[in-house]
Parts: sequence; C-alpha cells; structure tokens
Amino acid sequence: MRTHNRQLHSGQLPGCHWLAITLVFAVLLLPITVAAEDEPVEWDESYRRVTTLEKGLAISYLLGSVSLKLVTDDYREARLKGPVGPDTAVRSALVSETEDGRNRAASISDLSIYSSQAMVAFEALYVGFVRNSPDAGTQMFWIGANALGLSLFVNTVAKYAFRRERPGDGACYDSDDPDCPTEETVSFYSGHTAAAFSAAGVLCNNAFFIDVYTSTDAWTNYIACGSTAVLAGFTGALRIAANKHYFTDVLTGAVVGAGIGFLYPWLAHYATFGDDESSVTVGAFGDPDAFGLTLFGEF
Repeated sequence: MRTHNRQLHSGQLPGCHWLAITLVFAVLLLPITVAAEDEPVEWDESYRRVTTLEKGLAISYLLGSVSLKLVTDDYREARLKGPVGPDTAVRSALVSETEDGRNRAASISDLSIYSSQAMVAFEALYVGFVRNSPDAGTQMFWIGANALGLSLFVNTVAKYAFRRERPGDGACYDSDDPDCPTEETVSFYSGHTAAAFSAAGVLCNNAFFIDVYTSTDAWTNYIACGSTAVLAGFTGALRIAANKHYFTDVLTGAVVGAGIGFLYPWLAHYATFGDDESSVTVGAFGDPDAFGLTLFGEF
C-alpha cells in the first residue's frame, strides 16, 4: 500500500539563506531607492479605466480558487505521472541532493513569490500615497488584482484538471514501486512560477505605462521590469531545486503566467485599437473537469 508523502518544509533558515532573502527584497526595492519621485502621477485618459465588472471578476477569481482548493483532494488519482522530454536532465542539474537543501529552496521560493506579488500592491500604494495620486494608484491596484487573480484561478483549475503527480524523492523519482509514497497530484503547472511571472508582467506594464518611479530616466523603468523578471526565473529554478515540480511544469507556468501578466493589462487597459471607447475584458470559468476563457469588449 502506497502512503501519502505530505512534504513540509521548515521556515528555519541558516544565515546564508537570510542573505538570499535580503537580496530578494533589495532587487525589488532597488528602483525606488535610486529614482523615487514624489511628483503626482496623472492617469492618462487614453488608457481604459477598470470597470465594475473587472473588480467583480478579480474578487470572483480569488473566491473561486479558494473554493476549489477547499473541496478538491490534492491526492486524487493521478492522470499524469513521471518526467517527459528534458525533465530528467534539468532535474539532475538543479535539484538539491539533500532534504535540508530542498526545504530551503522551497522556503525561499515561497518568499520570492510572496514578495513579487506584494510589490504589485506596494507600487499601487506608493503611487497613491507617496506620489499623491490616489486615482492612478487605484487603477493600478485593480489592474494588478485582476491579472494575479486570473493567473491564480487558471492555475488552480489546471492543477486539478491535469492531476500530474509531483516528482518523487530519490529512487522514487519516476518509479512505480508500491513502497514509494504517493505524491500530491498538483504538479502541472507550477503555481509559484506562474504567479511570479504574472507579477513581473504587471510590474513591467506599470513601469512603462505609468512611470511609477520616474518620468525622466527610462533606465530606472528597465530596472523595475528586469529585476522582477529575473526574480520570476529564480523562483522557477527554486521549484525544481526543491523537487516540487518538473521542468515542464515550470516552463508552462512561466509561459502562462507571463502571458497573463504582460498581455492582460496591455490588452484591457493600455493598448490602443483606433477608438478611445474600445475595451477588452478577459473572463475565466471552470472546475477540475472543464475550463474556458472568454474575451469580450467593444471596438
């Protein structure tokens, strides 16, 4: 009889890993420290404002994701198992050889994803209060909430729909040995990676369309965008090092997360379609057995 392997990791990190945590925050806050301005930020009226529908969708994505998590068993029978393509080679190169190392990688990946998502809210608050622009800050907050909420909901549905078993430890990697514990069947695709890339996309849109940190020196906006994209890649690598995901889980998470984070704010709010009254809204619906996206608007 195969037992469940509930992988837990400790939040107790040695000094070198607290250094890594400090570096994460330093990368995220660097644009602010080098180029902070307190002049107001005017919301460009050529950009489309957040609608009441979008605010409702942002809340529904969160509630839907939580509801699915509460009612669905993470150990349902797997539909997908084992590595494919480059998974084994990448795992051999990146996965930590010790349980302690895997736990540390998991802990740091948790921090990096929470930091990048918190940065989305922080930028909205920074613009709203420090740069005295509550209107622009409010728009940024809801745009970010919608993108991150959509990313979370799509990922939650995908995990329970595909039911890919997480990689096993040691000799149990890619093994059907009945003595090996059953892993959670929520491996595809990596939610940490998707959320990190979604946050990077939102922050890059903020940097180039809102000029969060400065309206004169474009290089600071490149730092803001680039640093969060690097952090997202770092998060994905850590998920493999922690043996939480296969490479293909992480790659898919990066593509889907970046697609939502970069494209949703641009399509729905910043892109021009030749008509000031045009609008685009993306919606999602689904359960563990069916999923769909809707795109609707006025052009």
